[in-house]
Amino acid sequence: MTQTLDDQHILHAMTNDPAYTPLAEQESMDAKFIRTNGAEFVYEGNQNGITVTAVFERPHNERGFDVSEVRISFNGEFLFRQSVVLNTYQGKTHLIDALEEWRPRNLYNFNYLSYVENAVGAVLDDHRRGDEPIKLSDVKIPDTPIFRLEPYLVAGSINTIYAPGSSTKSLTSLYWALLIDAGLPGPTGIPVKTGKVLVLDYEDDQFVYKRRIDGLMKGLNLTAQGHRPNIEYLRCKQPLPRDEDKITKLMAANNYDTLIIDSLGLSSGGLEEADVMNQYFRVLREIISNGATALLITHTNKSDKIFGSIYVESNSRSVYKLEANKIQTGLMEVALFHTKQNHVAEQPPSAYRVDFTDGIKYTQKSVSGTTLAGSMNVRDLALDLQKTSKDMSSSEVAEAVAEIKDMKVEAVFPTVEEILSKNPILEPIEQLKPGERYIE
Repeated sequence: MTQTLDDQHILHAMTNDPAYTPLAEQESMDAKFIRTNGAEFVYEGNQNGITVTAVFERPHNERGFDVSEVRISFNGEFLFRQSVVLNTYQGKTHLIDALEEWRPRNLYNFNYLSYVENAVGAVLDDHRRGDEPIKLSDVKIPDTPIFRLEPYLVAGSINTIYAPGSSTKSLTSLYWALLIDAGLPGPTGIPVKTGKVLVLDYEDDQFVYKRRIDGLMKGLNLTAQGHRPNIEYLRCKQPLPRDEDKITKLMAANNYDTLIIDSLGLSSGGLEEADVMNQYFRVLREIISNGATALLITHTNKSDKIFGSIYVESNSRSVYKLEANKIQTGLMEVALFHTKQNHVAEQPPSAYRVDFTDGIKYTQKSVSGTTLAGSMNVRDLALDLQKTSKDMSSSEVAEAVAEIKDMKVEAVFPTVEEILSKNPILEPIEQLKPGERYIE
């Protein structure tokens, strides 16, 4: 038998439904709006003893419309989730209709119309407002290191490393992650503060990364010391901008201070499109806006330059080019060249020898002492030779540079003599105190 409206009211009253309120006893609504972890907006309304909570994902633009997924709870009980077009009458009406269907207003006496209108308005206002202007004279610069891992990772910024395929760029990035995880110094010897690292992987799987970590752990003798790395891994299946809210919430909830993305091409969905790249970097800057450091791994093009739009390099605050050379089975040399910088001065080239025979062992090397020395320019090569062989005269340095670069001595000697006669900008690392080398 079909129940009339009066029958339904009597039924709720007889079963002592705590959410039931007679229509005649409507009270004003108390509301509370909260923005959580930069990715969600919570609007809570309380009326007549009923609490409706809407959790909105950060709105995204679809063909000019602000769209958000919203999760609705009624007195703490989850009811439904729904995608809502926030800036249209139809979108708000669909949400009101869904609330009415799940909990009819004439039975529960909650003003859904007012609630939805105010909730959507609060979300849109906060989302569109952005940051407020501030006085630079009032800004206090935090007493934190400029580098997250000197000289490769500038703290709180987007860093990029690029190289051809199969050149250890992913492995080298993971080695740096392990240095951060274990609090071990980089090539400068400056202590590294321990931190949590999240790897976003678009190319391989967790087993590949676990094997790499195990090998690096052994090479650093961390396995024997009983160290258990806290590096966390996430296999990603769609471009980073689509996962912005998810990653933002993960960063906040787990206090990651370093984010490694492997690789830029698969995580962006279009390396050569300017609009795609600019939007990608806007999203990434928002993800690390809590002060985290990001490292992007990407590839070279046919001209041995960084692949893709010019905005890849423009939006990165620091860029390193990696070159690698196989010496023999199980042994490689890797050199790193600082090709772009914004917040720091240019860093001198550096190198590693990577031994795969017993675990994966990285050993710091002078670039001039590797097979990749020829990739250095005359200035850097002369300074590197002087640093590693301090008793060499200008003539001897010029002869060594000429041999390595396959040039005539008379062609390089004037340049070498001029460089070495001056106080070099990039002095030997051991002669410097922290901070002296990278303030522009």
